[in-house]
Amino acid sequence: MLRPMARKLMNQSMRRVKKMTAPMQISAKAPIMRSYSSHQSSLPKLPVPQFQKTLQKYLLAVQPLLTEEEFQHTKQIVEEFGKPGGQGEELQMKLVQRSQKYENWLSEWWLNAAYLDYRTPVVVHSSPGVAFPLMDFKSEKDQLSFAAKLICGALDYKDVIDREKIPIDMMGGHPLCMDQYYKLLSSCRIPGTKRDSIVVYPGNKSNAPRHIVVAHNNHFFELDVYHSDGKHLTMEELFNQLEKICSMSPQATDPVGILTTEHRNTWGKVYKKLKKLDKVNKKSLEKIEKAILLLCLDRPLTYDPDDRLSALGRQVLHGDGSHGNGGNRWVDKTIQV
Repeated sequence: MLRPMARKLMNQSMRRVKKMTAPMQISAKAPIMRSYSSHQSSLPKLPVPQFQKTLQKYLLAVQPLLTEEEFQHTKQIVEEFGKPGGQGEELQMKLVQRSQKYENWLSEWWLNAAYLDYRTPVVVHSSPGVAFPLMDFKSEKDQLSFAAKLICGALDYKDVIDREKIPIDMMGGHPLCMDQYYKLLSSCRIPGTKRDSIVVYPGNKSNAPRHIVVAHNNHFFELDVYHSDGKHLTMEELFNQLEKICSMSPQATDPVGILTTEHRNTWGKVYKKLKKLDKVNKKSLEKIEKAILLLCLDRPLTYDPDDRLSALGRQVLHGDGSHGNGGNRWVDKTIQV
């Protein structure tokens, strides 16, 4: 069970930290913001490839993989499929009709087929990991100082996103779609028993998320990172809050986070049970999903100095399992540091 996230702390000096017990959910699609809506609407729609060219390219692609006899048989099937008035032209027409209704006729299919329908664990198989330059932390204080600085940087960037001040990406003099920037923060993958889904919480609304989630020793904490005037906490204030979190969780608890590394169907079933189990679990799950990002304060590990890069890779990809930092994770979060 996710035990420790939803309890209010009465001590005024600790008013910004809530220990979590379970998570939250909202609408799926981030809205198109005004300052870039005109840019988005001016982008060309994804074109539908010409039918006969698609068939030609298909034959070119499969020819090196087939014997001459197999290729001739395949070619015969393709020619039959491509006859005027046949099934191929009927499907092509449906594709053209779909392209007139959507900005990108492929994106939903691709998202489902390549990601959300994917049932193998996302760890290693799907989710990427990126490492910062190697840091040599001498103490927990060094770790927390770096973490506080990182959070400040992320919140500053969030402000740029919310004010829609990100310069338009260009390629070869042509503007690119910017929608992805507005789906990075306060978003999460939700496990399902057959297909996953994604929730994205708008960042510039009155009810926009104001918290991050901090994982330490497998405990999950909700940390409000904004003052009442809308300014985010300073580096020093964040450092103090992270110190309190560490002092509140000196011992490791059950590694609930490792459930997120399971087969997606299995995790989907467990997720449903967690939400139904009690209200605290449900609220904690929602808080994790709604969080701006998730910060993992990991335990130090011992490793062979010659194996340092491999050890770093294991930490980034999967946390080295349940006996390492694998439970101090929520791999469904879009941004997890």
